[in-house]
Amino acid sequence: MSSPQTSPRNVGVDLLRAFSILVVLADHLRGSPIEFSRSGPYVDKLYSLFDRGILGVSIFFVLSGYLITKTTMEREANIFSMSATKFYTYRIGRIVPLLTLVLLISVVIFTWRPQQYFSASAFGFIYDVEGYPKYFWFWFSLIFFLRNWERILSRHVFAGVQWDIIWSLAVEEQFYIMFPWVIRLSGTLERLARVLIVVIVLGIASRAAAAILNFSFIATMMNSFSCFEELAIGVLCALFSRHLTIGRRQARLMTIAAAVAVFGAYLGSDVQGERAVLGPTILAMAVALFVLGSERAELFRGSLSHAVARIGQLSYGIYLLHPLVLFLVSGFLDGMPRPAAFAVFLALCFCTAEVSFRLYEQPMNRTIRQFFARRRTDRATAPARAR
Repeated sequence: MSSPQTSPRNVGVDLLRAFSILVVLADHLRGSPIEFSRSGPYVDKLYSLFDRGILGVSIFFVLSGYLITKTTMEREANIFSMSATKFYTYRIGRIVPLLTLVLLISVVIFTWRPQQYFSASAFGFIYDVEGYPKYFWFWFSLIFFLRNWERILSRHVFAGVQWDIIWSLAVEEQFYIMFPWVIRLSGTLERLARVLIVVIVLGIASRAAAAILNFSFIATMMNSFSCFEELAIGVLCALFSRHLTIGRRQARLMTIAAAVAVFGAYLGSDVQGERAVLGPTILAMAVALFVLGSERAELFRGSLSHAVARIGQLSYGIYLLHPLVLFLVSGFLDGMPRPAAFAVFLALCFCTAEVSFRLYEQPMNRTIRQFFARRRTDRATAPARAR
């Protein structure tokens, strides 16, 4: 499979990422110990529509599978002979610098326990939920991307928002560790598609088993098989996107219909029980259709779309940094109407993530890639120098 030229950025994907991170922020702000002033039943009801954080993460998984596959195809002459080393280098450069920094800051705050300077209830909510044991397996799971399984096996629901959000990164890295080898061993698009379909079926089966056995929402939605399904749908979306031949008008209709389907599936899905069996699958399929349509629709050209899309582009930084921001400003947000508090919270998260991306993540990413590129060059030229 020969690689196409690098395609222009799909603003629709970034808008969906923005929606997803807004859902996550709304969910965590709603669950926080902050006491908001009354803002009216209709405003609160509208806000409550955007508090299903785990479904926002499900959307992230589909988009992640799509974007990682698409950029890999653009980088490689033939994806079925892709370089695993280069792939891992790109993953390390993008993921590890900020994750390492956030975990170090979190460990310092957890050890320091500065309740006398900040809200004690916010400290507990973000870093130290009472009753959650933080033994060796807890710390091991954070470092080695097993956080989702630690949460499932411990049978404790919450350890603290900063630690809990690492579960989604754990799932992604479990998937992407296998990603280059599965693709290389598949060898053809048809065989790879069959493997991905099996992964999708296993994801549905895992949630069906969880519903039958009345498992918790954590065991239902955070087990790796369930999440691999959504990543696999994203991979399939990228693999077959070049084969879709529709005009701009049809693409626009497809994008609009898919956007309605995404919102409907988001509202209609559940995270536990019968509606959690196929709900995430329907949501993931709707996201994939939106992505395919928005690639060709040319709908999102305005300055407002691009401004909102920037939130999506910074979604990784916002996701990892928002618990720290919430901890630092929880006292300031106390007493605000919920919509105003959310607007302030979002603005602070956005600014923090923008600074982090420009001054830390981007330079570190570049440095890591250059370091591994030099090592590959040195290894390649070593035999010639020896002669």
